Amino acid sequence: MESKELTESPFTQVSPNDEPSARWGWHGTFPRVTQVLTWVAAILCILMALFGNQQGHVEDFFLFGCAALLIGGSVAAAVRRRTSWRR
Repeated sequence: MESKELTESPFTQVSPNDEPSARWGWHGTFPRVTQVLTWVAAILCILMALFGNQQGHVEDFFLFGCAALLIGGSVAAAVRRRTSWRR
């Protein structure tokens, strides 16, 4: 007769002792949503730099820098996910 106790999956990356929800449900992230929201934030930074009400345009450097960091991080995450040895 089978036990009704839940067993830990060997593919679970999170210990059920740390996260109780790992025993009974899906426990992970939303990589597609994160990627889309990162691109939306980068586009908003660029639009604020182009069409903002800045007088000295010093803010533009920070906005373009933030957009570049967001885009770079998103591209790096996509490359890392695509070339992952775990897949």
